[in-house]
Amino acid sequence: MCRRSASARTRRFLQVERCDPRHGSHFAEVHDSFLQQLHVTASNVSAALRQQEYLVGALSQAAAVLKASGESRPKRINRLQAMFEGSELLSPLKATDTSDSLRALLMPLDPRVRIVACIPQRAMVFKSAMSPLGLTFQAVEVLAPQHAANAIPREPQLYSIIFKSGDDIRQDQLVLEMIMLMDKLLQDQGLDLKLTPYRTLATGPGQGLVERVPDCLPLAQILSENKGDLRRYLQLSHPAPDAPYGIDPDVLETFVKSCAGYSVFMYLLGVGDRHLDNLMLRTNGALFHIDFGYIFGRDPKPFPPPMKLCKEMVEAMGGADSMLYVRFRLLCCEAFNILRRPSASNLILNLLLLMVDADIQDLKGEQDALKIVTERLRLDLTDEEASRYMQNLINASVSALFPMLVERLHTWAQAWRA
Repeated sequence: MCRRSASARTRRFLQVERCDPRHGSHFAEVHDSFLQQLHVTASNVSAALRQQEYLVGALSQAAAVLKASGESRPKRINRLQAMFEGSELLSPLKATDTSDSLRALLMPLDPRVRIVACIPQRAMVFKSAMSPLGLTFQAVEVLAPQHAANAIPREPQLYSIIFKSGDDIRQDQLVLEMIMLMDKLLQDQGLDLKLTPYRTLATGPGQGLVERVPDCLPLAQILSENKGDLRRYLQLSHPAPDAPYGIDPDVLETFVKSCAGYSVFMYLLGVGDRHLDNLMLRTNGALFHIDFGYIFGRDPKPFPPPMKLCKEMVEAMGGADSMLYVRFRLLCCEAFNILRRPSASNLILNLLLLMVDADIQDLKGEQDALKIVTERLRLDLTDEEASRYMQNLINASVSALFPMLVERLHTWAQAWRA
């Protein structure tokens, strides 16, 4: 299983890079040689990769057809579901030389997962401008402790993905890898901020797959369905009548920690276009961000705040005078100062430097991207000064009025897309 996983990801990386106008011919030679060697030494792995290629090609074609139709979103959703119903979307898989092609298909995002069946009624088209596709499969996760021959299949479960077309998924991959790196740096110092990592995979220039995290909803939807009260949502998910605010204390702790972690990380990486539809909340209280189309200071919205901290998030902690909000602010300062240490900041900046030549849009121009992250780390300050600086950023973010107007305009735009 490990061999298949490594082979799948290697092929995907090579396939994307072979389109690079500067070095594409070199990557094309490596890619073709890699496939030829796989066909000779591991024909089963080669067959699995061909099936994944068919799946990605079918999804890409479906996305293009739906976009070109110009139909309303409900009609596009119906067409996508019809593609599933008639097996039109998965028909290329039938052309492979395996006897049970659908059961043999390994999910490109996670080769431990085998697709068993598709669930047409769960297929959807999202409201986003690029109209990504939401797809749900019935799948079996295969555990491979040491040897693939001893793999133990689990019971079938739902596995959902998003297919994006029109976005450079490599940018999302970069941000998520940096988030996981910074999370590890914090955890090495004993600080666990309850982050929610999820898988992404670029399958070509301007397209790719994103894993859908289960049991979560956008903040916009939660606020709409709970009269603008995040605490009400957490109370319904994890009630604890005798606890403060009637919520399980562990859930509130997770909410506070995750808010702190993502606030600091999104600030340091300069992630833009933050709104309540790309802030997600899990039923266990973990908040996390999705969609990283604008990074390193780029933002389509005017006058963005340093962090995305809406008043509803503060109210869920008990308000500006609550102990939980004080804890949130202290956690932000602690995480900020850990990441400013030379051992951490040098690693972050050097890894970004290595990615400068990757032709990722927002990383183009070594001086700009690295300069922005360096400036935001404020390496010139002492820990005490940096804590005050972070406190001021939080205050400015919470009290910013213009983003509230922009959020309202975004909500109207989303309603119009529906």
